[in-house]
Amino acid sequence: MSDTLQKLQWRYATKKFDPTRKLSPEQLEYIVSVRRSASCK
Repeated sequence: MSDTLQKLQWRYATKKFDPTRKLSPEQLEYIVSVRRSASCK
């Protein structure tokens, strides 16, 4: 299995997070832009 595929399938990061840690506006914009680019059309 490719290294990239293994990393995408490793979902621990989505299961555990620190609710006190906040995203900066730049981080949020980056996430939104990546999501927008990944949209199926």
